Amino acid sequence: MNVIKLSVRTIANTVKPLILILIVASLSGCASFDRMLNPISDHTKHYSFTHHGAVNGGLLVGGVVESFEGVDIVAAVENAQPVANAFGSERKQFTVNSAAALRDLLGDDVYRTVLQRYDQERWVDPQILAKIRDNLPQRYVAFARVEEISERRSSSCYKEKKKKKKDKDGKETDEYEDGPDKYGVSRSSQRTAKISVDVFDLAQDIIVWSGTRDNLEMNSEYYDSRVYVGEDSYLSRYPYPAYPSWYATYYGTARGLAVHFPHKSD
Repeated sequence: MNVIKLSVRTIANTVKPLILILIVASLSGCASFDRMLNPISDHTKHYSFTHHGAVNGGLLVGGVVESFEGVDIVAAVENAQPVANAFGSERKQFTVNSAAALRDLLGDDVYRTVLQRYDQERWVDPQILAKIRDNLPQRYVAFARVEEISERRSSSCYKEKKKKKKDKDGKETDEYEDGPDKYGVSRSSQRTAKISVDVFDLAQDIIVWSGTRDNLEMNSEYYDSRVYVGEDSYLSRYPYPAYPSWYATYYGTARGLAVHFPHKSD
């Protein structure tokens, strides 16, 4: 009997710390959980980039270049919009401005030069940072590169699981309903974007935050085919869904980066 009591006490003493860990994790809010669900790479953070500073300073998304396409200033401004919207939506305390304001401030020729330099060297001239600081209200400016994009489609034909028979009391039995096998067809269209971001502090002319993340967006369709369908029958009878928009793909990637920005609980 004493051995049993000791075992129960030992188990209780082992379980208590685990429960405490779970309680502490829950009390710390959802920031850590969101970060765990949205892993990023190449992450650096300067100690001066704080939640208080970001909330009071605001963030300008200066442009998003597609490194594999060369610099297109129209595309850079357009690509910045889903990124800015994702940052603003995920971090509602932050005031976020997009790239059109910077393009208007610098003019097309200078803006193109700034983006080309950033695309090649991940660097922005301090004179440009000073001009942004003197003319726009945001303290932080983010530049980003779309490192890679991809799109693919996939198909499969699967057998639908039959329902189990029920007895006279309505409880499930171990037998399955009679009748022919039924099949379904799954088709999906996917787009992926890998984006890297650098946040410059205009008060110090340094990069205070950086990170890289890739993200997949997918549209799927499911069809009831009744019979097994071979690959040669897919295209004509069961069309693929449309690809997710690049806007949605960039937005999803940027949102996963934004959860790693400073939180009040940090």
